[in-house]
Amino acid sequence: MIKRHIASYSDAELRRLQKAGAREVVDRRYPRLVFRFTRTGGSWFQVVNSVWRKVGRWPETSAKNAIAHWAYVSSSNMNVGQVLTWALERNQQDISLSDKTRANKRYTITSLIGRLGHLEVKRITKADIDGLLFMPMMSSGYALSTIERAFKDLKASFARAYRLNIITINPLSDMMFRDFSASSVKPAGTQLLPHHLSDWLQVHSTAPPATFVMLALMVMFGTRIGETRKAKWAHFDLDKGLWRLQAEDVKTSQALTLPLSDLAIDVLNWYRHNWVGNLSVYLFPNADGKGCICADVASRRVREISQGDWSSHHIRKMMRSSLADLGEDYFTSERILNHAKSKLDQAYIHPNQLKLMRETLERWHQHLIDSGFKTSPSAR
Repeated sequence: MIKRHIASYSDAELRRLQKAGAREVVDRRYPRLVFRFTRTGGSWFQVVNSVWRKVGRWPETSAKNAIAHWAYVSSSNMNVGQVLTWALERNQQDISLSDKTRANKRYTITSLIGRLGHLEVKRITKADIDGLLFMPMMSSGYALSTIERAFKDLKASFARAYRLNIITINPLSDMMFRDFSASSVKPAGTQLLPHHLSDWLQVHSTAPPATFVMLALMVMFGTRIGETRKAKWAHFDLDKGLWRLQAEDVKTSQALTLPLSDLAIDVLNWYRHNWVGNLSVYLFPNADGKGCICADVASRRVREISQGDWSSHHIRKMMRSSLADLGEDYFTSERILNHAKSKLDQAYIHPNQLKLMRETLERWHQHLIDSGFKTSPSAR
């Protein structure tokens, strides 16, 4: 097997490698352009699907000209499906993305391949995007925000492919969402407002025990559904009154310690003493008790109670809005909800932050009691 040398293509570098006795050279920026030395110089090859095609001799064809030819041929031969398939494979190998994000991107990009995959990269136009993506999705009743997300994933895939020299032209670089839609995507309105709290608590009291406690934690602390469903009994120190959320369970990857009020401890004690099912280290275990419930099951439990009128995120937004209406400190409230911090927020670290969080949560939990919060669900 011929040993490959990794280098940046230039005539000077090839001359150096020739003297060193190298046989084959590859530049990671141009993965399909391979150089091989011969007795009289060398040859450039375009390699696609294990098929080698000679595209020039060196030094007659300089490194600069070989790269230019490779760029033209690559962009000329590739279609949108190939670019998106490359982007999909790269996303699935990106361990910095969460499983949920990878799954969402896999779904979106696979759909894009089905709609646009046959188009040649060099010939793609705004009319193609409008006629094959925007209008069909709008006619099928997709929300504008869903269409925008698909368009953003498409643009991001092409931008990344262009930066990494997978393609040498990016026909999407100048395309904007507003080119295709006169309407802008508005932020989702909160479907739960502070004045809905009493009515929400009445609905909450009718939930099955596990769902009741999951929703109780979310409304008491504003936790996300993902970090709530992953809660373990070991994360709760009822003696010291603390809930320690682990960094790996939190969206921001920032561990968080939340003070537990007497109300929260009462809910947890009721749940632990009245649990029916397999014993588990998780508060919300799956069927065999060896893991927590998955995201789909958690979301389905919320929908069963809300009848689709609100989601777990709306609970979080209602809680945050209520804290603001009650006049609670901005920085303390943001810390409780564990929002990603700006540079200003990061600079504002109060030495008694945990004490301030406890005081804020105790006032909020008293407000919940005054609004009709119950520590256990109503008899079903």
